[in-house]
Amino acid sequence: MVDVEALSIGEQWTFAALQGIVNRERPTLYLVGVRGAQDFEVAPSAERWLADVIDVPHEKVSPDGALDRQLDRTEGMVWDPKVPTRAYR
Repeated sequence: MVDVEALSIGEQWTFAALQGIVNRERPTLYLVGVRGAQDFEVAPSAERWLADVIDVPHEKVSPDGALDRQLDRTEGMVWDPKVPTRAYR
């Protein structure tokens, strides 16, 4: 479980993409603190939902910790808004 509430929207999108990639085989990464929907509010029940519905051990790790654990399971690149688009060609 990774709390991404303090991250920017762009960083949250990056973690959402990472979550989609690493959870293809089985659920291993769950995000809490995601600002979603149209009001960009954080869902207060997300963390409770994980404990109540998913009966598996889980631990909270920092965003950096999650990246360290999961990057070996990804391929390709992550878009960086500070790099000009032409650099990706």
